[in-house]
Amino acid sequence: MGADGQIERRAGLVVCGVWLVPCVVSFVSTQATVGGRYAGNVASLLFAPLFVLLAVALGDWLLGLIVRQREILPGRWVFAAGLGLGAFSLGTFLVGLVVLPHALVGQGVLIVLAFLLRATTGAFLVALRRRIAEFFRARNWISFALVVIIAVLVLLNVLRAFVPPIEYDEMEYHLAAPATYARDGRISFIADNVYASFPANVEMLFLDGMILRGGVIEGLALGRLINVSLGLLAACAAGAAAAALFDRRAVLPAAAILYTWPRVNSLAIVGYVELGLMLYVALALLAAYEYRRSGGRLGYLALLGMTCGLAAGCKYPAVLFACVPAGIWVLATAGWRRLWHVALIAAVILAVVSPWLVKNTICTGNPVYPLLGARIPARSWSPRKEARWHKAHQPYGHLKPAGRAAWNAVTHRYPPVVQTAQGKEPGPFAMSLLLVV
Repeated sequence: MGADGQIERRAGLVVCGVWLVPCVVSFVSTQATVGGRYAGNVASLLFAPLFVLLAVALGDWLLGLIVRQREILPGRWVFAAGLGLGAFSLGTFLVGLVVLPHALVGQGVLIVLAFLLRATTGAFLVALRRRIAEFFRARNWISFALVVIIAVLVLLNVLRAFVPPIEYDEMEYHLAAPATYARDGRISFIADNVYASFPANVEMLFLDGMILRGGVIEGLALGRLINVSLGLLAACAAGAAAAALFDRRAVLPAAAILYTWPRVNSLAIVGYVELGLMLYVALALLAAYEYRRSGGRLGYLALLGMTCGLAAGCKYPAVLFACVPAGIWVLATAGWRRLWHVALIAAVILAVVSPWLVKNTICTGNPVYPLLGARIPARSWSPRKEARWHKAHQPYGHLKPAGRAAWNAVTHRYPPVVQTAQGKEPGPFAMSLLLVV
């Protein structure tokens, strides 16, 4: 074993030992009568980076099964983080359908996993140390300023992760559904909350926080800290994609542009799912580039399908702006002679997102419940739910009265659909909107 290998293994063993610290602190926080809340916050601050680090190690192992020579893959460690977090999400969901583990059991499983993956963990830490050393040796003050700006925003988002949730969507289902599962001890169908039936890759990470901390309230901050890491990983993925598409010098500017966008920071402090969606869409972009650059290798095709499937498992709109464009990209790259590549990526996407579709099919009869509730019969759907859904989600239901009046005036003068001798066709207004989109 070389010197680097020994350093990597020692670093991995140190991380395994560090895992014991938040576990002990978390247990003490539940028993202490004084200072328990602050000890719990310390445990969450320690659990979050260790959880993401373990996801990186697990994801890198999975990446080695998918792609040959992953060492030369651009954005290797960001891909590893995305795959590892996706594996944690789907693993939590599949295990939770039977029973959700106790906090001590969950912590024990992760410690064992950290021990098994200690070499990969050490390899990542060594690579990170080298990258940091290269950064300081370069003495690029613009890059240094960008890193400082990102670091300040990350620190602010970490501090704000401990603020109690106040947003409607997170109180209604993003955090409420995982809280219900944690309270019941298993994942089940929530008939009174249709939003809980959406794919929930990010919500499963929130649930992991509740499991590790041994309670709903205790795990809220940990779930939000994991969400903060999703935003930072999305920025890293954007930087890796910019480096592959343009130049290595574009890494930090691209990451800074994404992470300094105000909406990203507002999403980092609430229990929403868009940051996970951004991460997987950025990784899908990078995987699509690598698939074309490699001449259509199946490993990169599978990686593209998995990232698109994980994006769709965060939120359904990813089907439109990730999965469908990925299929078109594969067709344009592989050509009609290798049309089976399109079928293969569709199969991979469907396989990754299928756990959520199968659950909905078993519980309601509609795989995309509550979508298409009026067209696909569902056992728990009703005219009352249909009316409420239509009222809340009609195309311009949230417009102010003045905006709605303007919309009606435009569509009255320029109807979206016009009657011609050949039948109904899209009008000029609809076609112009289509071109804008």
